[in-house]
Amino acid sequence: ELDVGVIGPPALAKQVQTEWHKLIGGPEPRGWAHQLPTEPGFMLGYLKKWKFGGDRLDIIPHAGATVGTVLTFARAGGIVRLGKNLSGFGPDSVEAGGAMLQSTHQKIQDRPGCEYYLFVGFDVRAVGYNAFLDGNFFRSSPSVDRKPIVYDVLAGLSLRYKTVRVSFTQIRRSEEFSANGIGSGRQTFHSLNVG
Repeated sequence: ELDVGVIGPPALAKQVQTEWHKLIGGPEPRGWAHQLPTEPGFMLGYLKKWKFGGDRLDIIPHAGATVGTVLTFARAGGIVRLGKNLSGFGPDSVEAGGAMLQSTHQKIQDRPGCEYYLFVGFDVRAVGYNAFLDGNFFRSSPSVDRKPIVYDVLAGLSLRYKTVRVSFTQIRRSEEFSANGIGSGRQTFHSLNVG
C-alpha cells in the first residue's frame, strides 16, 4: 500500500475537527496554533495475513512493516474469530500498512447469504518514527518522548447479509508518548464500519 498526502494546514484537519465538534455539540477544538508545519507525507506499507481454521473458528496472524515520512514501524499480531460462515481476513480497518482485506479470496456468489462472528485480537508495533509525536521529518518542530513499543487489544463483532457488512470494534491502545514526565494515558476508541 502506498499512501501519499500532506501534513499541516493543507490537510484541512482543523476544519474537519471544528465542523465535527459543531455537528455533535462538542467544545471548540483548541491548540491548532501548534499544528505541525506543512510537509509532504508518504508511507509505503506491507501487511501479510495468514488464515488457519474453518468456517466456524479461525486464527488470522499478521506481520508487516511501514516506512515513510509520517510513520515508520514494524508490526505483528492476529485475531481469533468465532462465528458462522467465516470468510475473508477479519474486520476491516483503515490504517497505515493495513489494507482492507475482507473477503478478498472468495467470489461474492460463492459465499453463503449470512455470516457473523465475534473476534478478539492484538497488534504490537515497534515504532521507529511518528511525525505526530517526533515532529516533522524534513525540519525541526515540537516533539514529545515517544514510546518505542505500542500495542492494541481489540474485540468486536461483524455481521454480513448478502453483500452488506456491519462491523463494530472496540480498541484499547497502550500509552504512545510522555510529555513533561506525564504519560499520555491509554486510549479506548471504537470503530463502526458499514460496507
